[in-house]
Amino acid sequence: MERHFFRTAHTEPQGSFARLKALQGHLRSQNATALIEVKIGTHRQVMLMYANGLQAGVYLVEGGYSQPSNLVELSLLWGGAPFPLTLLTLPDRMARLVWLILESRPREQIEADAPQIWQRLLQHWQEEGLTAVVEFSSEIVQGFFVMQRGRILENESTFFNGQGYESGLPREIGHGRPWRVTTYLPNPLSNAWQCVNARDSVTSWATDILERYRSLTGQKFLLLACREVTQMLEPWNWKIAFRDISVCDDHFFPTLEMTIHAYRALLMSLSTQMSFVIGNTLVQRLLEETYQELDEEQRRTLHLHRLIPAALS
Repeated sequence: MERHFFRTAHTEPQGSFARLKALQGHLRSQNATALIEVKIGTHRQVMLMYANGLQAGVYLVEGGYSQPSNLVELSLLWGGAPFPLTLLTLPDRMARLVWLILESRPREQIEADAPQIWQRLLQHWQEEGLTAVVEFSSEIVQGFFVMQRGRILENESTFFNGQGYESGLPREIGHGRPWRVTTYLPNPLSNAWQCVNARDSVTSWATDILERYRSLTGQKFLLLACREVTQMLEPWNWKIAFRDISVCDDHFFPTLEMTIHAYRALLMSLSTQMSFVIGNTLVQRLLEETYQELDEEQRRTLHLHRLIPAALS
């Protein structure tokens, strides 16, 4: 993984366990999303990922590969001398993609020095039906996106432009000097990847539900339902928002259980608000029809977590 976005980080060359614990306490108290890096020698790092104040994971990184670890292992690896300690605060979308990289393994690295090469790569991945995390970087820019069975997940893409973070993909990939492209294969059982699947399935279904509801009731009742659901979810401070008929989740949940809890609340609230206008029977029909129109993998994910029409009635 490249380190361009580490330019915004703060490093303490003479770190200690006491300082590490103080940083962890600060992140918890501020409900902050951040990455803490502890350097062990020249080729090893321990990464601690925090999601809105909660620890999402601890990883030992060596030779480009990462594996789950813990602070007990860090104390065994540490020789007792002060160590460099880096704190990097991140937007939720970037942080959860870094988390996904840490729970994945490198597959291949390619240089794209022309737009045509980049387009051929995308076409090849689509035809291959690739499921992977893709990292792209130039001298300044660094970003990530997720491909699921050859499809780019638009809500799972972000990049660092040299100064700050943007959602989506930069237009200039492949232009100018060579871009380095690295693909990573996710662990299907990891928390990070299961959260990606749940996020894609729920936001796709919720968006289809809103579109069907608008066709039945009109824009006014759609906006009213979205406003009421937003107010019902507000106490949790989740970064889940309605944009026209789309549901966008930019929140970093550190566990799959927390992710599913939030989505169940979202879908139940939406179902309740719609029933006030069109009644329970029609809502159930709407949920069932839109559910059946999802692809098989999305339905399987929703069924696994009991986020199905019958559970929302």
